[in-house]
Amino acid sequence: MTYGNGARVDYGFDGLGRLTGLGWDLPGFSHDFEYNFEFNAASQITARHSLGDITSWVPAALTTTSYSANSLNQYLTVGGASQSYDDNGNVTSDHKGRSFTYSPESVLTSITQTTTQGTDTWEFGFYADNMRAFTEKQGVGKQAVYYYDGDQEIAEFDGGWPVEQGTIKKRFIRLPSMGPTSHGTVNQAVRRENGSVHFLFPSHND
Repeated sequence: MTYGNGARVDYGFDGLGRLTGLGWDLPGFSHDFEYNFEFNAASQITARHSLGDITSWVPAALTTTSYSANSLNQYLTVGGASQSYDDNGNVTSDHKGRSFTYSPESVLTSITQTTTQGTDTWEFGFYADNMRAFTEKQGVGKQAVYYYDGDQEIAEFDGGWPVEQGTIKKRFIRLPSMGPTSHGTVNQAVRRENGSVHFLFPSHND
């Protein structure tokens, strides 16, 4: 598949319709790359081979983190630090020292974290349909207000409320494009095999 700016994505499938190859040819980018996948009899991915991928994160050093879980498959400890849950299975405190609160519908409404610098609480407001409306830092005020077209977030404003009185910070366009950025550049999104965004590169058609 070729996009309007010349970027090309190639797909390979086996006889069962499983994605076995995914490659990108990006204009102006000298490191084109591809992924190849292997599956077991249940069609679960057992291996992913990458060729020419310089965007993958490589840790500086290998580390080991221990986990313990309960019969509900919830992590009780992570790296020796405990976590807790409410009756709906939502995390109420995690191994990083953060605490979480939720609405009766299990929608996250606030996060509190205490550090050596003090305690910060972030609260989240929602529209009637449970879409995120704003983010507010307690004691400071609204930090971001969100605007939608249907179920798609299309704009983020500063803390002005109602939203029409704020200043726009970001605009969003449905994939495969996202943007523009603060510099006015529209970015093209390259996606992984599961549809998530792998990385963005500037479009040549903006």
